[in-house]
Amino acid sequence: MTRSFLSSRRAPATSGAERMLPPRANPILLGQDAARDMLRAGLRGARPHHAWLLTGPRGIGKATLAYHAARWLLGGFAPATEDPSGTLFRQVAAGGHPDLRVLERSLDEKKQRLRGEIGIDEVRDATGFLRRTASVDGWRVMLIDGVEYLNRNAANALLKTLEEPPPRAIILLVCQAPQRLLPTIRSRCRSLAVPPLEGAVVTRLLAEAHAELDASA
Repeated sequence: MTRSFLSSRRAPATSGAERMLPPRANPILLGQDAARDMLRAGLRGARPHHAWLLTGPRGIGKATLAYHAARWLLGGFAPATEDPSGTLFRQVAAGGHPDLRVLERSLDEKKQRLRGEIGIDEVRDATGFLRRTASVDGWRVMLIDGVEYLNRNAANALLKTLEEPPPRAIILLVCQAPQRLLPTIRSRCRSLAVPPLEGAVVTRLLAEAHAELDASA
């Protein structure tokens, strides 16, 4: 099986700053080899399922995995799609790739905190984007980070697209609380439960973080 440019089994030594990169800009996916391999294999099939629901607790790499998947699709699964110096990687990291649309809770500038929901206008705009022709001969990808925050109208708008998906479009849904989703949304997605990080990975991350704090003291 073809591996990503930076496999978590062979990941180079990384600094705490690199590990704290936002998911869209993080080439490192630690401790999720099985989930990554399952998703990659599913998306590389001749007729991949049009919608994937990535579930699991906070902070385990779900969104990072979703961005890896988006880059695989947009880059034709070429190993170079995971090269942080590459054009595609930099476009995704900057939120500027023409064939990727991302929905997430936006910042309430007045209250200086994330808004409580994702609204219908954002979903309608994104689903309309999916129905347009890709800028290159490939896929269009919609990624919703925090799909459980869709309000009722937004969830119903998403459901319509899940029921009648446009061709050459993949929807990646990242979710911490799948029980909050409409059952009809869950039933139209292929679910992938991303497990909590193993103790050895957590211990390694904590040890490296403590070492960096000591070095900076």
